Amino acid sequence: MPEANSNGMILAKDEENDAEVRREDQDKINEFGQLNARLHEVKAEVVKLKVRLIMSLLLLCSSASYINH
Repeated sequence: MPEANSNGMILAKDEENDAEVRREDQDKINEFGQLNARLHEVKAEVVKLKVRLIMSLLLLCSSASYINH
């Protein structure tokens, strides 16, 4: 993946940095990436569950309204 400079712009190939990273730091970077991906998955699941809950409540309310009339 291309690197970005301090402004967030993608660097040209000749501007990329081949700095060495300690194994411990790379492991932490990898763990962060995995946890961040999981966070986005969980947030998406929360949105889906909220939609299901709202739809269920609307259905329940419309059924209760139908029964009472």
